[in-house]
Amino acid sequence: MSDIDLIGELLADAKVFTETETGLKRYICAKCPNDGFEAQVSRVEKNDTTVLSVEKAAFYCPICNSEFVASAKDMYFG
Repeated sequence: MSDIDLIGELLADAKVFTETETGLKRYICAKCPNDGFEAQVSRVEKNDTTVLSVEKAAFYCPICNSEFVASAKDMYFG
């Protein structure tokens, strides 16, 4: 399974990380559009409280102190 597919599945289950067989946690990240720094998910939004699926994932960049939204195709594991 590709990382993009796995990220899609994680977001569908309202999760922002996966754990490898060795116990290593891999978090969903995205590059900040302002400075290119790697940022982790700071919050998620769901439109329907009865469904686990995440509609929007927001990321926080500690370098430029901004929050941004990235599409699933721009996300990767950090």
